[in-house]
Amino acid sequence: MSLARSQSTRRVPSLEAYLRRRRRRRWFAVPSAVGLLVMASWADHRGLFLYPGDDMGQFDGRWFEVIDVVSADTLRLRASPPVRVRLCGLVGPVGEQDRNAEAAEQLIRQLSRRWRVRLHLDPRWVRHASGELSAFVEMEDGTLLNEHLLAAGLAGVRVGEAHRLADRFELIEAQARHDGVGLWVTAS
Repeated sequence: MSLARSQSTRRVPSLEAYLRRRRRRRWFAVPSAVGLLVMASWADHRGLFLYPGDDMGQFDGRWFEVIDVVSADTLRLRASPPVRVRLCGLVGPVGEQDRNAEAAEQLIRQLSRRWRVRLHLDPRWVRHASGELSAFVEMEDGTLLNEHLLAAGLAGVRVGEAHRLADRFELIEAQARHDGVGLWVTAS
């Protein structure tokens, strides 16, 4: 009988007390969740989650050492892992027998003799169809390697590739055609 009596006299929490406790928990849970999100965002931006980020975050505006000149419009840069970069907006001479391809490779080696370049990516053309990174390549003196090749007539403007420097590149190519240099020796 005493067992039955103790169960019946046991206090049942009121609905109001239950709701009050629940509100207190909510006031603790919401700021805690917001704090966790802020800390996770900070850690992600610091690269603490092992994800290196997208190509824009990983390569745009950063300096890299040139490992090798692959072709008349492609470089290989020291990164982790090494990355191939195609010069954005250009189409270089093709073929090993083409003297312009060899001249373009020599010009790239000469201009980047210190072998440090900064990449500038265009959000519309981050990767070339072949999977290579597509970039405007700035040399240490602040000039673009892309423009040097166009001015020397050792590359042409890639048709159908709209980017932020397209008009400028077309003007440089037109001047090279007019001067009859590089690829345009026989065209004038």
